[in-house]
Amino acid sequence: MRKAEVATRGAASTPHPHPSASLQVFPCPQGEGLKATQSHQLANGHDQALLPREKGRDEGRQSLMKERARSLRRKSTDAEVLVWQQLRSRRLLGCKFRRQVPIGNYIVDFLCEDPPIIIELDGGQHMEQERYDQTRTNWLQANGFLVLRFWNNEIAENLEGVLESLFSTIEKSRPAITT
Repeated sequence: MRKAEVATRGAASTPHPHPSASLQVFPCPQGEGLKATQSHQLANGHDQALLPREKGRDEGRQSLMKERARSLRRKSTDAEVLVWQQLRSRRLLGCKFRRQVPIGNYIVDFLCEDPPIIIELDGGQHMEQERYDQTRTNWLQANGFLVLRFWNNEIAENLEGVLESLFSTIEKSRPAITT
């Protein structure tokens, strides 16, 4: 099993209440977010994270991102489906996760706003786009998110370890409750 590291690949060693399952994994679709020429900067030169939308501002871009996110939800990879089964309905420590969520110029695989964690599942095409992934991760971190990345084959071969890593990360991200 690989070790966890924030913004690259992950796993930890805290027990997790959910069972694991194995599955066949196929590469995920390439090009999450806007086209490469658009993905580095908005038309007005500013990036936005989860900010309130201004009426009339960037409506075309927002519409495009929303439709792309819907499409990605409909065409989920096997690994995404398996992870979503474990995250949905507040199943992991009561945290609310959403899937395929537009943030700025990107669409993230899984988002939890409290604590602010993003989970990215990487297929084979990510080996060829390391610079893009690093730029994306840096931007998301600069906007207050902890980014965890896992390979699709990690999900298939060691789902329990991945869930343990998420469990541990969420536990560490929450403030200690004193009585």
